[in-house]
Amino acid sequence: MVGSPQAQAWWGAEEVMGLVAAIGAAGGDPLAREVGRLVVFESMSLIIRPLVAGLLTLAGPSPATLFARFGQLTGAAEKNVRLEWAATGPTSGTLIVTYPRAVPSSFVALWHGAFEFVYQQTKKKGGPTSSHQTGGTLRFQLSWEA
Repeated sequence: MVGSPQAQAWWGAEEVMGLVAAIGAAGGDPLAREVGRLVVFESMSLIIRPLVAGLLTLAGPSPATLFARFGQLTGAAEKNVRLEWAATGPTSGTLIVTYPRAVPSSFVALWHGAFEFVYQQTKKKGGPTSSHQTGGTLRFQLSWEA
């Protein structure tokens, strides 16, 4: 997986869980966050960037536009993962990510890195104000500048 990441079209949950746990063990949250950022910026962003640009043009350049559609945008990369967005104000909301089983704690930092894609695309400064994990459920309180 590490030496030949494109050797197969899809890597299963076990391989991904093991890799994320190893990243967390090797470099802690800072490395997991950077890996999350790079995964989105260098792979998924090439696929979804035109869709993101269209969404932001039609619905407005708010992070909420993308967070509300995160499940659709990440569906090609993650199977059996449910994402739910609930706005809590004009510049904030809660994103709940539910995996079918418990995930390594470094998944929280991995998602923090992925959120940087949203803030860069919308040209808004923001980030998680709190994060909480219970087994396979990750809850993020997110906010940004107006």
